[in-house]
Amino acid sequence: MSLSITSPSRLLGVSLAVSLLTVIPLSLFFSTDHWTRLWGPLVFQTWKLLLYFGWFMLGFALGAADLESSLSKENLKPWPVWLALGIIFFVVQLGLRPEYLGNIPQWMVRTIKAIAYSFCCTFNALAATGFARSFFRTAWPLADSLSVNAYGIYIFHYIFVIWIQFFLLAAPLSAPIKFLLTLFFALILSWLLTAILRRTLAGKIL
Repeated sequence: MSLSITSPSRLLGVSLAVSLLTVIPLSLFFSTDHWTRLWGPLVFQTWKLLLYFGWFMLGFALGAADLESSLSKENLKPWPVWLALGIIFFVVQLGLRPEYLGNIPQWMVRTIKAIAYSFCCTFNALAATGFARSFFRTAWPLADSLSVNAYGIYIFHYIFVIWIQFFLLAAPLSAPIKFLLTLFFALILSWLLTAILRRTLAGKIL
């Protein structure tokens, strides 16, 4: 499966389609506070499960074709507009609370929230990629290492995030400190694990 994208509008359209088609169906059946427990503290918000898989497959399809062309600087040129829209939809989806929406049916509230969330994720993801393509032009060994290990970090980071959050749950630390600790150790551990595995047979996949 491969996908080649030749214009900013098509890149945005395909990305939005993936987000909307993977988020809206589950949002019709599960509330935003419904979680699926796989094992121990390894839990997922149920209505977002297909979103993760959908974007993973989108990345796979783009990479199987010509990633440099699909995510070219030209295709990502509207990133400042996308960033502004991403921030707007982030605020919108935060403000979509049942108490503010009158007597609208709950399924409709969830659908509206899912649409806003899909737009927020899509615009911000593309904006972040466009920002990086525009400003990060100088080779740097640490950044190069991060780049070649990014796929594995994506695969493994969630496990570390969940377990670190679990261990920090009762720690007498503020939320920002817990966030920074989780971010730092999850990134380092998933990065290290990927770098080690890439030296084995698993390197053919990672």
